[in-house]
Amino acid sequence: MIEATTKPAEWHHKPNGWKGACPVCNCPADYAVKEHRATVRGEGYARRFVFRVRRDDGWSIRNVGASWGRPTVDEREGLIEKAARAFAYGRTISSICEELGVPTGTISRWRLAHGPCWDKGYQSAMGDIVDVVREQAGTDAVLTDPDQFLRLAIKADKWATDKGEELFSQAGDELTLTGFYRSYYFPTCTVDLAKSTQGIHQVVLKRWRLLTGDPPLSEITVPMLAKWRDCLMKCRGQSPGSKMSIVTVRNFLRYVHMFLLKAGPPGYKNLDAADLIPRVPWVKSPRADLPAPKIVSVESISSVYNATNTIMQPEIPGLNAADWWQSLIAVAFNTGLRRRTLFELRWDYVDFDKRVINVPPKRLKSRRFQVVRLNETAVEHLRRIEGDRELVFPWPYCKEYFDRLFHKLQYEAGLPGKAHFGLHNLRKTFGTHIAQESPQAASMALGHAGMDVTIKRYINHDAIVHPAVDRLEQPEAFTVKGVTTS
Repeated sequence: MIEATTKPAEWHHKPNGWKGACPVCNCPADYAVKEHRATVRGEGYARRFVFRVRRDDGWSIRNVGASWGRPTVDEREGLIEKAARAFAYGRTISSICEELGVPTGTISRWRLAHGPCWDKGYQSAMGDIVDVVREQAGTDAVLTDPDQFLRLAIKADKWATDKGEELFSQAGDELTLTGFYRSYYFPTCTVDLAKSTQGIHQVVLKRWRLLTGDPPLSEITVPMLAKWRDCLMKCRGQSPGSKMSIVTVRNFLRYVHMFLLKAGPPGYKNLDAADLIPRVPWVKSPRADLPAPKIVSVESISSVYNATNTIMQPEIPGLNAADWWQSLIAVAFNTGLRRRTLFELRWDYVDFDKRVINVPPKRLKSRRFQVVRLNETAVEHLRRIEGDRELVFPWPYCKEYFDRLFHKLQYEAGLPGKAHFGLHNLRKTFGTHIAQESPQAASMALGHAGMDVTIKRYINHDAIVHPAVDRLEQPEAFTVKGVTTS
């Protein structure tokens, strides 16, 4: 029987007494008397209709009707435009081919052989995406799925830029946060800003612009900041399936607060503010749980140190790769220098007679001159790799390749993945060991301006507090056995 909701691709019978083709799927009359249905392109059947007959071992399926064959010109153009629109919305090629019922290589052929038709569908979809992004930016709709919105917003931004347009046009002469940064903050409030910090500023401003629509400074409110913060907390992190870390969200929010503060009224320690808005909006950052600093056991360091004979990079003329790695590990552990400073050390900074490294301010995060003491182990390893070159630890590859090789080295040493460490963990281990002798010495050796950062982020409290508690002097009465109280 045929119901009002019967679809052509569902199994059904032609109504009794009905003459001609099936009124639901247009199956030929000779076959429509059996239970039949229309097929879908790409379903695996060679013809447009199939009918089935009950057998002892189950159903028997028969192909009937006209074959699918090649689509007509109009059908093909419709499929190409549909594929282009799906591609513009970020669908994968495999999912598009599965939906349209075409082989996986068809999409690539369509883009090459039918460029105008593909561009028509793609440009039409991108125009719709731009309209959606402009309409939803800064609204509650973004909170539903910030990652999906960001994917579309990034594509829309690139498409608009290629066409010489702005995704979010500036209303009148009033500055937005992005415009304020370009016209005032960067040229006025920054002096000798590091390129890495400039890059972070651009990442933060782009995330602000795409999620909020980059409204004028006067329209930035506390609820808007709170909504942007909540969007960041829902965005994906670096690892698959993870969310953006609370520390990253706090840093993003801190930068935006810093930019807005310079747009607000001048005040103490803010004399270079532009006085463009009467009141600076502020919203509370999410609270971050600080984990205990990870320190590395001397056994793990020894295992990795001994495994360096298995590695062949870096290839430096006149320098053995194993000596390079062993010296790097030993110097990092015995000086507590940051990774960037280690790779920027020059031989003219090293004074073997005084057993120190004179690190200039431009090589340090604090921008303060620092004298690093070298113990016997550090001096011995530096002597081992001393040579006629500028850098102490030259690295001719990218930093991602260093991380990959360092992890490979630790696997060779037999360390499980969770026990792997980086150069910064060696820095924290150095700080923890020095703090056992003197917390002030640890803070100064690490180059911190105050004890707060050292205690919170660099010293493992268990390694210091537990031995101190165990050594706590006890009153004599606590140690006398057999004393009873009435």
